[in-house]
Amino acid sequence: MITRAPNNLSEVASTSAIESRRVARQASLVTMTRRETMYRLALAAQVRHPHLVGHLERVAQYSAMLAEAVGRPTNRSQSILMASCLHDIGKIGIPDRILDKPGPLTDAERAVLERHPAIGHALLTDSGDDLLELAATIALTHHERFDGTGYPSGLTAKQIPLEGRIVAIADAFDAMTSDRSYRPRRSVGYAAEALDRGLGTQFDPTLVEHFLGILPTITDLIDAGPEAQLPLIALIGLESRSSDAASPETLLATLRTSWTPA
Repeated sequence: MITRAPNNLSEVASTSAIESRRVARQASLVTMTRRETMYRLALAAQVRHPHLVGHLERVAQYSAMLAEAVGRPTNRSQSILMASCLHDIGKIGIPDRILDKPGPLTDAERAVLERHPAIGHALLTDSGDDLLELAATIALTHHERFDGTGYPSGLTAKQIPLEGRIVAIADAFDAMTSDRSYRPRRSVGYAAEALDRGLGTQFDPTLVEHFLGILPTITDLIDAGPEAQLPLIALIGLESRSSDAASPETLLATLRTSWTPA
């Protein structure tokens, strides 16, 4: 079949506009599909390990706030917000008996726990998607330490990607200020002192200084309680869904009432 070529400038402009709209719709669909994938993965982690309910959301918010505080562009801070929701996705591969143990871990149990960054990276990498690759990098590096004594790779200082260094601080702060199976939550003051003690050893000194600078805002979020916390679906940039009993949101609401967020 022979298609008639447009014979005037208006037809050319109209054809170009139609094609532009088609490309824009396709790009929007790809973006939404990518966000939906990340959302479902984060939900899977929370359903598998309910102690991640609340933790993923808070770490994402703190990480984005810190990224903005150190001057990262808004679009990059938003990417960190979404990607950091998957920082603990590798815990899907860690047994409950270790994650929920009420006492100290043995050396063997800790060795198993320390596999979760590599597991998370393996789940997320080589997708060909920039945002999932960022999530893979964060998953792999958020337990590296500034002095090189972290895991899994023993990276030091600037060898650790900036996003990994950011999430390391947000993750440690939330871990300290949240209830855990083996201890009650610590105060914000205690956590701030611990971050300060970790300058140059566990944490990037410059990033800690910026985090302490935004601590009043973070404290306000904590004091406002769970009701002020943005839901996971909003953090990833999707619209809220039906309140149907079978929806993921309803399932997570049930988990929230039956488990103290970590």
